Amino acid sequence: MREQSVLLGVRTTWSETLGLMSACAWAASCSAVPERRSSDRLELLVVAEGWVEVAREDDPFITDLDAAPSCIGPGFTLEGEWVEFDTGLCNWVTLEQAALGSVAKDQELVLSLGHYDLTSPKPAEARVALSLGSCSAWSKVLEIPQPAAVYDETFRSPCSLSAGGAVRLHLHNHGQNNWQLQRIAAWR
Repeated sequence: MREQSVLLGVRTTWSETLGLMSACAWAASCSAVPERRSSDRLELLVVAEGWVEVAREDDPFITDLDAAPSCIGPGFTLEGEWVEFDTGLCNWVTLEQAALGSVAKDQELVLSLGHYDLTSPKPAEARVALSLGSCSAWSKVLEIPQPAAVYDETFRSPCSLSAGGAVRLHLHNHGQNNWQLQRIAAWR
């Protein structure tokens, strides 16, 4: 099932809703979203080869250590310039690395990830979350089953982070599925 919304009485996907909202904001010359200057550039906040898996006992996303599912293999592998998650081996993984640069509160960030068709023996959910230090910066919950998709999420950081601070990506997915993290970057 695709994420859906109702906009002006018409059922739309969330991307269609956000696209329409963006178009409306642009047409109204909304000042809440500043225009980018030609000198602005997108800089990686992390690199694929920098990720390390967080130990279960240190994972901030685990609230009950006994309830966290165990893994039968590594939670992720490197595939060129991105990270691949195979939830058939490990359906609960948190990765961490030091930020390559700082993040200011309200700075525009970009997170690009995708997945193949999400399947499960029975309906379930997948959750992807990003934290900057101890701050929850972004999350997405998807219903399973779900067709293959790529997400290029742009959002404002709700918090600041110093260069070298902990960037954590968490994935919890029921069923045997494959995800790919392409980038986490900041507009400068």
